[in-house]
Amino acid sequence: MSFDELLTISWPPPEPEVVSCALQADVQITSTLDKWTSPDFAVTSVTDVVVCGSFVVALLSGSPGVLQESNVVLFNDVDEGANSWPFRPLLLKSFPTQPGSCKQIWPCNDSSFFARCGDSVYRVELPSELDSKEVKPQDVQANKVLDLPPNVVSLACSTDGGSSPVFAMLVASEVAGAKPSGPTIVRPRQSLDQNPPASLVIFDAVHGMRKVSKVPRLSESLSLSKGSRKICVWHAFLNAVPEEAERGEYFAANCSDSDVVVHTLTRGAGRVKAAAVSQDGEFILLQANFSRDRPITTHMALALLVWKKGEEAPRPEIAKIIEGQHILNFGFLSDSNIYVTQLSKTDATTTLMQLLPEGTSKLLGDFSEPVLSRSCAASKESVFYGTESANELPKVARGATLPETGGATITSKAYALPHPDEIGKFRTEVVSYMHESQEVTAILAERTEPELPVEAPLLVLAHGGPAIGVHCSLRLAADAVRYPMRHFLRAGYRILMPLFRGTLGFGDAFAMGNIGSQGAVKG
Repeated sequence: MSFDELLTISWPPPEPEVVSCALQADVQITSTLDKWTSPDFAVTSVTDVVVCGSFVVALLSGSPGVLQESNVVLFNDVDEGANSWPFRPLLLKSFPTQPGSCKQIWPCNDSSFFARCGDSVYRVELPSELDSKEVKPQDVQANKVLDLPPNVVSLACSTDGGSSPVFAMLVASEVAGAKPSGPTIVRPRQSLDQNPPASLVIFDAVHGMRKVSKVPRLSESLSLSKGSRKICVWHAFLNAVPEEAERGEYFAANCSDSDVVVHTLTRGAGRVKAAAVSQDGEFILLQANFSRDRPITTHMALALLVWKKGEEAPRPEIAKIIEGQHILNFGFLSDSNIYVTQLSKTDATTTLMQLLPEGTSKLLGDFSEPVLSRSCAASKESVFYGTESANELPKVARGATLPETGGATITSKAYALPHPDEIGKFRTEVVSYMHESQEVTAILAERTEPELPVEAPLLVLAHGGPAIGVHCSLRLAADAVRYPMRHFLRAGYRILMPLFRGTLGFGDAFAMGNIGSQGAVKG
């Protein structure tokens, strides 16, 4: 129909064409669905885990109703045959009492840990023994260690197994950290400028707070080695304007030196994300795809660099130990053992690898349950972390002793966390269909109670990006995360999320499938 025809009136109007009756089904929207749109009604999950002697301390996130006393909890006395691992919320004296106030935790020694709450860091003393066998909130003493300066972008902690901490932080300049009162107007290329610089700041008990070096303005995501040699690694984005490409470069510094020198680790890293440093500072892991031309449509590799003790700078060689896969997280469990969680299509799997002195690696084993928390902690006997799956909401997992030779499976027992009532009454499953000669994977979600009729209406959710990975988990349906869908599911809809070309986790060829054919049916 032409534009002129749209401006004419035809009377009586023609009968409208029938397009679809899918959304005309009798779906009742009631006030009981209100809570399902609230971000405060959330799944409980493990963010960080630390081991302090015989205690395991976890930082949880989730519903304030579930974590109404504290989001820092204490696990102990696990019954191997039980399905749940009782925990005690830590009620911290001399400590802010908001349930979700803690944002980071780090181990200190066998009887204490450090916790960041707001703009301060506290040392939390654990009891020598618990008040009783009854599971109830535990009173513990918390003493303030330091108040953080304004504009802290990233904070890391190292204790070397002792009680005297070293904190490293990236601090934005006052100008860079100021929030404009109105729209921000920038000159051409100003968003790419790394001035005014940020600062690398160190705090310890002997010297107090001190600036040790200027760093690029857009520096963030700081990692710090745990041993006596304090190696800091971080990345700086190239553009202050958020971009899907997330282009940046990596930097490192030995903060144990009297004169701290910032070393550039990469030139042309492309898309960047996370980094980790071994306890002794000799191994550096970083995530980048080393593609300036296609930083969005190429999977980031896991790369290894070596910085030997006694050497002034990291060695320039970069070894890519994993390529062409979507990496969810990784970290060190010892000086040379690392865990890596990857996404294969929609399934998350975690492997244990050993880094070798010459800058290579070997596979030691696989975890029976994937590591999906931000951190993972190991004792001499066990490894502890958060996990989840397509059939179960997030849990806390305890794995068996780590193997020293290859080919072993690290058997983990997952224990239930407390979740709000009804929040797990959903189902997610992976389905596939053919589009011409290409198999397309999709995730289908629906409620389980009450059971949906076969003719229930279907909504199609096209995820953003498209260069993101999607893990098929029950939490995807149950939580108010990036794509809140649970209120539609509770209302009686099914939701189909096609993982179309460009989605990560299906190899580089599939990730590049949109190039030259964006929006085309064929291609």
